[in-house]
Amino acid sequence: MELTQRFLQSIECKKAGLKARRINLLFPDDHEVLKCMVYHWKLQESAIAKILEELNPKISIIDNNSALNMGDRIYGKLIEGLSTRPIPGRSVGPDSSKHRAQFSEVSGFVYCKVISRYHEVQI
Repeated sequence: MELTQRFLQSIECKKAGLKARRINLLFPDDHEVLKCMVYHWKLQESAIAKILEELNPKISIIDNNSALNMGDRIYGKLIEGLSTRPIPGRSVGPDSSKHRAQFSEVSGFVYCKVISRYHEVQI
């Protein structure tokens, strides 16, 4: 019997943990829905975004299908995101025995969406 793991497409939260081989910061701009300035960024290669603090109230703002629960995470080749606060300093540490990764935490309102994922994992 073959089972296919279900993947989440996006998350919305108050605080998120980010990990990727490259975290690219993009220019901030005004967001139509949030009606404030937001900071855009991309996570590339072995990208993971995990909810560290839930929204209060726990209601999705940008995407009705977003995961909202503590500990929910998304992963893929490329994740794009935005936040109402800039990403603070990034730390570099081991990701695997051969590669290093960049780690950061971002707070405010955070939205992350998988743009490109690895092939679906079959268990």
